[in-house]
Amino acid sequence: MKGLIGQLGPLPFHKTVLLLGTGLTRPPDQLEYWDSMIRSAIGGGVTFYAADVYGLGVCQDDPNPNCGAQDPPHSATATAQAMLGYAASLSAQQGPASLKGLQPPPGTIGNLGPPTLTTQTMELAHQDDYVRFAVSSANPQEALRELAERTGGFLIANTNNVDQLLAHVMEEVDTHYEIAYPPKTERDDGHFRKIEVKLARAGLRIETRNGYFALPDTGHALTPEEMAGLRAFDTQPQPHAFDFLSRAYRFRDSGGHAQYAIAFEMPISNLTATAEESVHRRRFHASLLALVKNADGVIVDRVSKDVPSEVSDDQFEKVHWEFMTYQKAVNLPPAHYTVETAVVDHEGNRASTGTFEIDNRQQRGIGLSDLAVVRKLENLTTPVDPADPFEYTGKRVLPFVTSNLLAGTRPFVYFMIYPKAGNGAKPVLHVRLLKDGRTIATLRPDVAASDSSGGVPMLLKLTDKPGSYEVRATIAQGSSSTEGTLKYTLAR
Repeated sequence: MKGLIGQLGPLPFHKTVLLLGTGLTRPPDQLEYWDSMIRSAIGGGVTFYAADVYGLGVCQDDPNPNCGAQDPPHSATATAQAMLGYAASLSAQQGPASLKGLQPPPGTIGNLGPPTLTTQTMELAHQDDYVRFAVSSANPQEALRELAERTGGFLIANTNNVDQLLAHVMEEVDTHYEIAYPPKTERDDGHFRKIEVKLARAGLRIETRNGYFALPDTGHALTPEEMAGLRAFDTQPQPHAFDFLSRAYRFRDSGGHAQYAIAFEMPISNLTATAEESVHRRRFHASLLALVKNADGVIVDRVSKDVPSEVSDDQFEKVHWEFMTYQKAVNLPPAHYTVETAVVDHEGNRASTGTFEIDNRQQRGIGLSDLAVVRKLENLTTPVDPADPFEYTGKRVLPFVTSNLLAGTRPFVYFMIYPKAGNGAKPVLHVRLLKDGRTIATLRPDVAASDSSGGVPMLLKLTDKPGSYEVRATIAQGSSSTEGTLKYTLAR
């Protein structure tokens, strides 16, 4: 269903879906995901009409226990009613009265056998869980109803006479008016704008959404995962449930714009791992969002990444202590920018936010990127992506975002040199490594010819002894020179 909404959402005009089925299940631990999916449908102009094809059964919701004795009655509400009835019986037993004979309803949570004091106590402790499940999940017809009514449609259920109702669906599809309006402010700052529509006379029905997030039109539909990040930005105070790091690495200047790689870094142990015991694995799901805003608070670019993952139990401890990293490049004209970043832990229904600044000043002469300490160097199995500054011939660099490195790390420094076109002088590189402010090594590595991108990738090995270090790289081409610095600490 999420894929269907994703395909229909970007299409112009209003879209209508008639959903035929016996119901939908909303898992209690996935209600945030369910809500974001419906919000995505509303934002994409998709209306659902639903029909419960079970219709009206002979014994549907009949309180007579003898009805359908040979063929037990089934209905969309039967399981929910049974769960609520069982929870009510638990409530009635919370006192000095005996719990003898108390059993869960068949077909819901299973037959636990004759209750002991332990099972009685456990069942009473789970009373609220049964009620919550009955209300939110055990009634699959209610999920159909919510999907239809929240997106502007209605549910056809508990009837075998659907001709008139289906005709009403077509009538609503064919006869409606759409109203548009210009907002008071067209400032695309990413905040939620509430919509309220009031009727001037009776006899009319309106279908509207609660509001929208003010974003520039990029031609890409807003995903449920991005909406979760936007809601984190819109929450006051902004949430910080766990730690993560984010920053921007500056690379080439071209056409008056500079290329910046927005980078995220976070231990996977900060994410909630949901156990799937039947298949012996753990499930993670994180989404990353960065909004690049100019000095007026208007969004000029955004970066997002959805990272769902499943890990087998035997690999869990190993993966649990690794890091999740991601980098994506944007191109920005000279100006000052604020970057708002968010990471959402969907399994734990948690989020954290952060900000950092970009002071993008135009570079003249020979170009030098920011210096980055390398976390990992991977072999590329695909052609180099010219839009990714951390890729060069046959290799991909995964940088550290942190400047505090763990003991045992063997650091390398990575950067790019961009010789000035039309300058016939050969670039000369001078690198100094300082420890506690004192120079301990000087390097003069050769600068090769530019690759097809016009840049020269440089990868230099640094000392792996503990201490506080600074790398100073100076690149000169004729009378033009540029210097870059990098500070880091290697733990003992």
